[in-house]
Amino acid sequence: MTKKNLGPCSVNNCQIRPNQYRGITEYALKKAKEKGTYNQYNYLEVGKQLCYPHYLEIVEPDCNNGSSADNNKQDHIIVRKPLSFGEKISLMTRVLYEKQRIEHNILELTPDHFQTILEDAEPQLVRFFDELYNTFIPERRSAFNRKEDKKKVVNICYSIAAIYNRLVNNYSLEI
Repeated sequence: MTKKNLGPCSVNNCQIRPNQYRGITEYALKKAKEKGTYNQYNYLEVGKQLCYPHYLEIVEPDCNNGSSADNNKQDHIIVRKPLSFGEKISLMTRVLYEKQRIEHNILELTPDHFQTILEDAEPQLVRFFDELYNTFIPERRSAFNRKEDKKKVVNICYSIAAIYNRLVNNYSLEI
């Protein structure tokens, strides 16, 4: 029959009255010696008992400091798969809806400001406007036409968002 660990704590003048005690084993003494804490409590012997706080202090002194836990813990890196085009359109639509219907902002037709609004509101939309621009506008256009075409891409974005959710904006397109 094994001995129940009901106390008292073997540390001299221990005033702690916990509900939990731990028995001192050969392995526990070995760990205390390896950790350098046994020197302060060299009167402890196998078979004696420690209150749980003293057990942690003597046998597991690095339990709560995180250094050994950090060494054993694997780095958890969150890898996000790239968003699909449809998911980006959905995010863009949500951003435009919030800006127009919730924050009551006016339509932003300046390409640079439009891009900034999208990217500030949703980090996953960083460079999405450039992606759309490069998709729709050929590189062989002149610099002036490319600048004017950026405005058309803003119009396309509002049109796509309106198709995706008719409540996004009041942008009307007459053909």
